Amino acid sequence: LEKDSSRFSQYHSRLRDHPLAQGMGLGAFLIMPVQRTPRYVLLLQDLLKHTEDTHLDYQKLVDSLTEMKNVANFINTAIDEEENRQKVLEMQTRFGINIVQAHRKYVLHGTLNKQCRKDIKDRAFFLFSDKLFYGIDVGPLAKIIISGSYDISHVEVESLADDPTNDEKVNIIQIRAPAKSFNVYCATPAEKTQWLAALNTTIASAIANKSTWVSSGAEPVERAVAWEDDGDSDLCRLCQEKFTFLNRRHHCRSCGMVVCGDCSSNKMVVKAVNSKRPVRVCDRCYELATNTSVAGGTTGE
Repeated sequence: LEKDSSRFSQYHSRLRDHPLAQGMGLGAFLIMPVQRTPRYVLLLQDLLKHTEDTHLDYQKLVDSLTEMKNVANFINTAIDEEENRQKVLEMQTRFGINIVQAHRKYVLHGTLNKQCRKDIKDRAFFLFSDKLFYGIDVGPLAKIIISGSYDISHVEVESLADDPTNDEKVNIIQIRAPAKSFNVYCATPAEKTQWLAALNTTIASAIANKSTWVSSGAEPVERAVAWEDDGDSDLCRLCQEKFTFLNRRHHCRSCGMVVCGDCSSNKMVVKAVNSKRPVRVCDRCYELATNTSVAGGTTGE
């Protein structure tokens, strides 16, 4: 308000200069009721410390302290929830889509290196109590281009060992979800620990909340495999033929291996990727599925 109105700014300045204000502005007075509550808790704790348990007022002090702690917890929770709502609203201005939901809470966001098909690229990740979003952040004033979003209760994460042959592939977290799975690389071990803790806690909480209203007979979640990086091999994993401009790389949607076109000419339904449309698979997975009726799906042209 002070920024928008010079008249209010001048008025506020005069109020601060008043002897009764003791140099405090309107904001300081507005926060006073909230600050009083923890002071009452400290006062009651001090009184109890110096009161005999046989005193007539001892039990009343105990009850008063319990009630005051409940009030303090209620106020702190309300403040945290309002700050969280404001955080989600602030993020929505950059998302370009509606992400505000009554139940949705912000958890963590940051830039991680995501393993894409041909390269490792910076991607902005946003973790909420019910969703994981990631996308391209082109600048602080620009909209974030959302590349993917997942129901967090369907996500599974795993800490992977560093790749000793590649300095970029360290502090690895594998994120597995229906339709798509991939690896991300954190800048430091501390960042990896922070993201793993946040993801695991949020996933466990979301699953626990969902289990209260989802029937026990619900089908288990099928998650896609993470694709092998194109650069991990110059040869087809099955026939060992060298990849060239004409002999291109393909990924098996069932196991994630890099294979050539000749070794991945078949298609079948892989439930974790698409429950209806057949997708490209390698010969090995196709043979396993047709010979043993693997649970990934039925075959098709």
